[in-house]
Amino acid sequence: MVRQTLNQACGKTGRRGRLPGLGREHLMQRAAQQAALQRRIHTGMAERHALDLLRHGLRLKMADRVPQGRKRTHTRAGHAPFPKFEAVRRFPNDGPSLMFMLCSSIALSGPGESTGVSEADFHQQNQGDSDLPRGNLPDLSSLISGSPKREPMRHAARLPEPDLFGQESLADLREEAVHCRACHLYKDATQTVFGEGAAHAAIMLVGEQPGDKEDLAGKPFVGPAGQVLDRGLGEARIPRNKVYITNAVKHFKFVPRGKIRLHQKPNTSEIRACRQWYERELTTVKPALVVAMGATAAQCVFGKITPIGKNRGHLLDLTEDTKALVTVHPSYLLRLPDPESKEREYRQFVSDLKLASSYLRKA
Repeated sequence: MVRQTLNQACGKTGRRGRLPGLGREHLMQRAAQQAALQRRIHTGMAERHALDLLRHGLRLKMADRVPQGRKRTHTRAGHAPFPKFEAVRRFPNDGPSLMFMLCSSIALSGPGESTGVSEADFHQQNQGDSDLPRGNLPDLSSLISGSPKREPMRHAARLPEPDLFGQESLADLREEAVHCRACHLYKDATQTVFGEGAAHAAIMLVGEQPGDKEDLAGKPFVGPAGQVLDRGLGEARIPRNKVYITNAVKHFKFVPRGKIRLHQKPNTSEIRACRQWYERELTTVKPALVVAMGATAAQCVFGKITPIGKNRGHLLDLTEDTKALVTVHPSYLLRLPDPESKEREYRQFVSDLKLASSYLRKA
């Protein structure tokens, strides 16, 4: 083809093999370009012919669903009538098979060159196809583009709708806290020790964390510190069943020493990880007064480090409808070595509880 094009170019000049002002290499390059253009034209024609056959195969596929008494003939202007559909019926599930045979005969001219078959060609219907139901035609665009056809999305099990009004029950919170993995303390603790008490108590008592006895029993303040708390509540005329008692951290943090588990104070990251449970308890119980017993409880209640000495003995604003009171933890009273100091601090502790008892009488 290159030689033929070169001869045509030379024939127009009236000379043999030479053009005025042009060399032999230039003529060869120009002839090669024209030959490549002609190959591309022929390739495009072959692709369009294959696309027409593919469309006709799809129409024949739909023709099998037409009633016996109805005839369907489609011919396009400038094309010979298509072969009868009995030849296509030889293949079961012939749609993808026919498309593969047709498209496999189309060769690309280059790695970045288009085949001329686009995704829009399969979705665009010509005038002869307008009376065919489009909804029954298979989607072949993914097969042409080479990407696998996507499977329909399978929806997961529907999750329960979140409560937008904060009406969580303490039983639901307690059940959810059993599976809490917000920090590493759950790994060594026996169980989650959640709060307990009146569901809508006027006073909420917040401690530090469960101790050894509480970790085994699954209830807050049932050990030695709980006995001191019960004694102080009795002297302040506050029934324990009328308040809600919980801890800032719901798992026991300790260091093993043989058969003994020594208490360890929670750090800031552990307090923050567990603060969500205090906040949800506070939202559910809606107390009028929150009593923070100890530095860890005060940090949880106020969200920052709060000194006990500077803030003890008077009410603090927590929210618009809730007050806060800071006092010592009952275990602090047990650690005092001097009996006189222990008695003095205990009396101050009871005085703080008496200040909180006024909210119980208002309720």
